[in-house]
Amino acid sequence: RPSRATMEALTPLTNAPSKKYVQELFVGRFERRQLAVGDDREELAATMAALQLTRPAAVLLLEQIATLISEALYHQMTDKQMARFMDGHGLPQQLIELIVKILRHHLDDWRQQANQAAVSLPRLRDIDWRIDIKSASDAMARMSAPSAIVQLEVDGAEGGSGAGRRIQFELGKDSLEVMLEGLRQIKQQLGSI
Repeated sequence: RPSRATMEALTPLTNAPSKKYVQELFVGRFERRQLAVGDDREELAATMAALQLTRPAAVLLLEQIATLISEALYHQMTDKQMARFMDGHGLPQQLIELIVKILRHHLDDWRQQANQAAVSLPRLRDIDWRIDIKSASDAMARMSAPSAIVQLEVDGAEGGSGAGRRIQFELGKDSLEVMLEGLRQIKQQLGSI
């Protein structure tokens, strides 16, 4: 639970030019969440000017906004939980209600964006295959031997960027058996969990 002094860093929001400004401040802090507050001089200068704050007060305010967003996302807070999180720290009730409204309005989108931006392994999107029979080869034993051409389409590793890439490979009967046995073992282990 945050300290009273930390939560009081949000008090300058009561002097914001408008509710829309407060919302833009929260949205902007979410979009810049990868940057440390002090690293974005433009955001810091704009906040200091709009709310007539000193640099340390503006940094503390933006850090607290980032903390609120993180807590709400990570703990999947309801409106009541968000209000309780901020209550009892000397914040005006109107400000608490405004912040809860802003968070509630944006949380689903922010959660989706955060999930998409998370680093992950590539994900299988589609699989396609065909059987080929070689009619010419430098080795007589490989001629007329059927093989499977398998094409996997996967989402990129950088947070499922949407730009899928295709991986194509050839399997003979023996290689296919080894692959299928491996997939059976994976299925069995996943089923036992």
